[in-house]
Amino acid sequence: MKRGYSSSSRAYETIPGQLGMTPSAFRRHGQGMEIRCTVISTDLGKLLIATTPRGICSVRFGESEAALLRELKLDFEAAEIHRDDAGLEPLATQVKQLLKGSSAPVNIPLDLRGTRSSKLSGRTATHTIGPDTQLYGTGETIGRPKAVRAVANACGSNPVAVVVPCHRVVQKNGSLAGYRWGVKRKAALLEKEAASR
Repeated sequence: MKRGYSSSSRAYETIPGQLGMTPSAFRRHGQGMEIRCTVISTDLGKLLIATTPRGICSVRFGESEAALLRELKLDFEAAEIHRDDAGLEPLATQVKQLLKGSSAPVNIPLDLRGTRSSKLSGRTATHTIGPDTQLYGTGETIGRPKAVRAVANACGSNPVAVVVPCHRVVQKNGSLAGYRWGVKRKAALLEKEAASR
């Protein structure tokens, strides 16, 4: 059973509604969009959380608050970006629970970039919501056994760390391989989840 879903098919049903940012909005660097953000401290470094009215559009690790805010502005340079620590505190609390390896159901809406990569990340996510790691060496996480590179690329470009748990995808031989925010963070996240079970 997938975390927060009664079945794999139920998880799939939520994906189209979650992928809210259109390709044209992303190509325009968020023009006409309003994004709220906050930066929290974690034992894995600083973590930026950014949302549109439809859901989370970015969760990323970094070494400094200034660098994280700079990256967000580069990705969405035409958007109106506002800091909202108080308003996003409930959402930040949910993300912190995930960072601790929580197995509690989550229902965090996503507004991922409207690209093929984001949709592949979303499909990968539905198969990594559960507590077990998945093998991308076979591409079976998304029902495409030969899509090894596609799955690896989707995980590497995943804009929503932890919430879309691509850290649970490992190579067929069990190796952790790479992770957008560093293999040490990936190992730490998996250890926390294993300990919580």
